Amino acid sequence: MIGWNFGLFCLLRRVGLVGVLGAGLMAKVLLGQEAAPAAAPVVGVSGAMITGSVICADTNGPARLAQVILRSTTPSDSGAEMLKGLEQFRGAMDGDDAKKPTLTKEQEADQKKQAAELARTANMMADTGHTVPVALDGTYRFTNVPPGTYQIRATLTGYIDPLGEFSPEDFQSQDPAMRKRIAAAAQVVTISSNEGAHVDLRLERGASISGKVIFEDGSPAIGWQVLSAVAPAKGGENPFGSGGALGTGGVKSLLHLPATTDDTGHFRLSGLSSGDYVLQARVNVMGMDRGGFAPMSSGAGMGMGNLAALMGTRITAYSGSVMHVADAKAVSVSAGDERTGVEIVVPLHQMHAVSGHVLAKTDAHAVNFGTVELADKNDSSMTFTVTIHEDGSFRFDYVPGNSEYKLTTHNVQDAVTTGTSTMLGQSVAKKKTLHNYGQVTQEVRVMDSDLDGVSVSVPGLP
Repeated sequence: MIGWNFGLFCLLRRVGLVGVLGAGLMAKVLLGQEAAPAAAPVVGVSGAMITGSVICADTNGPARLAQVILRSTTPSDSGAEMLKGLEQFRGAMDGDDAKKPTLTKEQEADQKKQAAELARTANMMADTGHTVPVALDGTYRFTNVPPGTYQIRATLTGYIDPLGEFSPEDFQSQDPAMRKRIAAAAQVVTISSNEGAHVDLRLERGASISGKVIFEDGSPAIGWQVLSAVAPAKGGENPFGSGGALGTGGVKSLLHLPATTDDTGHFRLSGLSSGDYVLQARVNVMGMDRGGFAPMSSGAGMGMGNLAALMGTRITAYSGSVMHVADAKAVSVSAGDERTGVEIVVPLHQMHAVSGHVLAKTDAHAVNFGTVELADKNDSSMTFTVTIHEDGSFRFDYVPGNSEYKLTTHNVQDAVTTGTSTMLGQSVAKKKTLHNYGQVTQEVRVMDSDLDGVSVSVPGLP
């Protein structure tokens, strides 16, 4: 199951902040403090105590330095502080100008949709529970535990997480059937007073899948993340989530922390339960048209799309050496298996560039501010977001071919640069809005070559 840090990382990726500042620094920005180290057991603290031991089933020895997670059975609604910190950061990025632009109805709808998505994701990330380490003798201890009912389980690399099949969305679900499945998967402990409880846990060794990610010319794909998810039923929901409005992908049903390919392209995933898995290999790269010294756009009209665009483009390949999850081939394992030699080839010849200009419908002048989103009509995970440049141009790189896409403009404006500043080492260009334009969606088809000269005509707004 995804831990708190990885969950926060996923949230920040979705809003486009990881990569600009780094996950560790952004945790400080959002939380307003340094990340606290793991707390040592506290002696003499009032309140209930939960103690126990954790054993590895294959060695019958202590699960040294495993993590024990105590999680309330009541879904959390405590993501508000995360969002507050994020809004403060966005406000700092926008500048201190008292006068803010009047949003169009489309822009307001976009912001409300994004805020709802962020609130949902923040609550999921805040709902991961409290964690303590297992000591070298295999024991653990939670102190000062409030009254309530909790799920308790242990996790250790290579061993099966009893709640690993459930996503953060599942834990937030109010569906009785889902709540019943979760309750049956992990041990439950109820604390009703200061008396506490004793719970011993046992970890089962999981299966592993190893192999390599390479480009089609045989060179290694270095530094790619490889993730696993239970293979979806035919025509089912993408287990890796949708690209969404922010274009950076979700966290739906990601069962384990990703493995990163080494300098030879090799990876190894472990701790898998018996089942059929789809593997996803992915990497984020900056677009070819974004210069290393280009400042971030800020000021009037600063939107989440701009932040998402800063993340660059995510290149994705799946087991079976394909670029769409619907075409992926599942890898089957049983508990304890060591599946080796799985190869994911990144099909370079299937990736193309899509470029064009955004023009005002009234007089065809280039519109110089906003974002453009490209979303595959049949694969919700294939969503890309780029910024519009000063000359009205935009460019998407590494777009899978032989697919139909919807191209949509967001927050499009005529704007002027009023100055630049530096924030956390990043150059920021402040913008002032001169005129707003309406949202436009049109279809484009990417086949077996680059698609140039796409023209998007946007209507002016009062």
